[in-house]
Order: sequence, then C-alpha cells, then structure tokens
Amino acid sequence: MAHGLIRTTLRRHGLAPHKKLGQNFLVHRHTAERIVDLAAPAEDDVIVEVGVGLGALTNPIAARAA
Repeated sequence: MAHGLIRTTLRRHGLAPHKKLGQNFLVHRHTAERIVDLAAPAEDDVIVEVGVGLGALTNPIAARAA
C-alpha cells in the first residue's frame, strides 16, 4: 500500500499511530518484501501476524504461500 494511500485511509477512518504505544506503519513495499525474504517462511509454516495494521506484511506473506 502506497504511503499516500496509507495516510488517506487512516484519516478517512479517524486513525493515527500512537508513538507512545510504539505504533508504526510499514509504508515501503520493498521493506515488507525484504522482511518476508529474511523470515523465509516454509509452505507448511503457520504464521500469526499480530498487530497487522493495514496488512503491509500480509500480502507478501500470502504471495509467498501461494
């Protein structure tokens, strides 16, 4: 999800990350893909994504499993 689209989506729903809670949104697709590459999930791995946010890691993880 593009950085501008993330901001628009958050504003539309009245949401914002809270720095005091350590919340951040992953906005660079390359970074998400790199994280998944480094995690190297196998096809039979069960992955639980906690604090999924807007799903920046969900799509690359799902694409790897397909």
